Amino acid sequence: KNETDRAGLLSIIQHDLQRMDRLISDISQASRLDAELTRDILEALDIRHILNSLIASKSDPQSRREGERHGAIACSGFDTPAMVIGQSGRLAQVFDNLISNALSFSQDGGTVLVKIETIIDKIRITIEDDGPGIPENRLHKIFDRFYSERPVAESFGMHSGLGLSIAKQIIESHGGSIYAENRRDDAGKVMGARFVVKLRIPVI
Repeated sequence: KNETDRAGLLSIIQHDLQRMDRLISDISQASRLDAELTRDILEALDIRHILNSLIASKSDPQSRREGERHGAIACSGFDTPAMVIGQSGRLAQVFDNLISNALSFSQDGGTVLVKIETIIDKIRITIEDDGPGIPENRLHKIFDRFYSERPVAESFGMHSGLGLSIAKQIIESHGGSIYAENRRDDAGKVMGARFVVKLRIPVI
């Protein structure tokens, strides 16, 4: 029994250390971000390449993170180039976070949709899930620092509440915008959440 108790205690300590390490890392990154973003060099790139790489990685169950459900990722609008102005590493960080969140909130066996559209002088990327949606009175809070709205079954403390705040900082530094809304059917029932990112198209 003592060995069992010791193993259980060590597991709890290890989990807490991982949680603290993640929190410290996220806080450190957030504190440096403003200065780093001003030094980033933006260039023309095809956002499909970043999204395809992330989707391929997250379609492999073995590479998924804790909390990411086993569902499919569908694509729409990937048949033509989608050129934007950006820094590839930063944009990969944003969409990694958004797709990971969508997988976390989706139902087991559900589908996350990643869609690309051209809207006048912007490329619009939407990530949709089939989860419970976002409480209406919290839609304006989810991009605040340290705010976290996680699935009930997910391990406590594995998210710092900085992911969406950092995503917003990055997108706005690119001259773009990001917002969230709920997906609804014709009767007004919430069918999931939708995150929308708009990025500038290069001027030729």
